[in-house]
Amino acid sequence: EYPPTGLSVKYWDFLFWVVDMGIL
Repeated sequence: EYPPTGLSVKYWDFLFWVVDMGIL
């Protein structure tokens, strides 16, 4: 589930990127 627009989007974008790269 995606949070409302705002800084949260940037945070989730980064989080998903980290997960996609397999860092987490």
